[in-house]
Amino acid sequence: MLFNSLTFAAFLAVVLPVYHALPRRGQNVFLVGASYLFYGWWDWRFLSLLWVSTAVDYWAANRIAATSDPKKRNFALGVSLVTNLGILGFFKYFNFFVDTANASLEALGVPFNTSLLYIVLPVGISFYTFQTLAYTIDTWRGRQTPTADPVAFALYVAYFPQLVAGPIERAKHLLPQLEQDRVLTPQFLRTGITLILIGLFKKVGLADGVAPFVDEVFGEIGAFSSSSVLCATLLFCIQIYGDFSGYSDIARGTSRLLGIDLMVNFRQPYLAQNIAELWRRWHISLSTWFADYVYIPLGGSKRGPVRNAFNLVGMFALSGLWHGAAWNFVLWATLNGVCLLLFRYWSELPRNEGVEVAPFSLRWFAGNFATLTVFVLTALMFRSDGLAGVWTGYMALLLNPWWLGIEHVYVYATLAYGIPMVALDLWQYRSGEEEPMLASGRVFQGVLLGCAMIWVLVMGGVDLDVPFIYFQF
Repeated sequence: MLFNSLTFAAFLAVVLPVYHALPRRGQNVFLVGASYLFYGWWDWRFLSLLWVSTAVDYWAANRIAATSDPKKRNFALGVSLVTNLGILGFFKYFNFFVDTANASLEALGVPFNTSLLYIVLPVGISFYTFQTLAYTIDTWRGRQTPTADPVAFALYVAYFPQLVAGPIERAKHLLPQLEQDRVLTPQFLRTGITLILIGLFKKVGLADGVAPFVDEVFGEIGAFSSSSVLCATLLFCIQIYGDFSGYSDIARGTSRLLGIDLMVNFRQPYLAQNIAELWRRWHISLSTWFADYVYIPLGGSKRGPVRNAFNLVGMFALSGLWHGAAWNFVLWATLNGVCLLLFRYWSELPRNEGVEVAPFSLRWFAGNFATLTVFVLTALMFRSDGLAGVWTGYMALLLNPWWLGIEHVYVYATLAYGIPMVALDLWQYRSGEEEPMLASGRVFQGVLLGCAMIWVLVMGGVDLDVPFIYFQF
């Protein structure tokens, strides 16, 4: 069930009035059922995996909190880790590791051929697995008091607005809201509807609109001029940002209509003036998850420069593997980790320490340009089909003459879709609000909404029914 579908609109039209007519306990039970229906709409068989994660982590967290015996606490945590990571590893990485082993041994001349399995990746498994793991680990660390309400915990795991593509919520933020009475305030109603509309504009009007251009070039990337490859990569950056941040906006808006607040997952990352700031603004829930549960436990930056470099780049490499079971994702993330490490060394030089960069100053623009250059050039790896696709893409970008056969349609598309995306981000960035249009007059809001609807109908992908990119992760 896609957020950008009439099916979801009908689903929400039924869920909202019934939900608000019930008392809190009834609301939670009803939302659990609605969330299971929402998730089972793709494939009801994978509900069993969701139920296993829910049952195991509910038991493990309460078992950890009920005893002070380190062995029993570690055993319960181990059950949670093995179960959740085992399920994730099998469904997402089994074929990847088998294929890698086959290729490695074949290169060494060792006869070895293990057949691959036809495994369908359950939607959202990477997201809800990390969310439940965070709950159990925080309980083991003494930072989270587990809930005694199994319905509230089941809802925390399966809450449909953010179930399949985040944001990855922490229990300390979401769970207390599920355990208390909720009222739909006028502010939540206005901001919720506005966030949904912003998200649909990003998804349908921008991401789905550029998808055909991106698919055309990357489908046979070696045949296009370097200028077309560059434009297609820029268009992909528009696509993935519009797609994923659009999903997060719709998720947050839908949740607000239920009286529940979700964390902000994107804060105009393309306006960052350095690579560290970009990753603080991009997919915030995942970045903070890896920092809290991978980088810091490995020692963070407190064990010397060599260990810090290993921890930082290693964390990024793992995040690349989280994005997809392919080496191009690992390479993409590792290079971004190296760039972030180099920026840290540069920012710690005496002449750069403590220097404040004013927004929209010359130095700010220079930093923004350098940051986006790194992001765009590595984004080609993200979009490519495996390492072979990465090689072909960069060869086309570097060697195919840009002045021969410039396909102007890609240049026009880059400008046409890039300008409204940047304009919206600048408006949000300057105002400090995710819904800055609400501060405007009603007439201006009406005109803006009308223009956005026309844009979506004319320039968007309303007839494409394109799934959200991050559903595959």
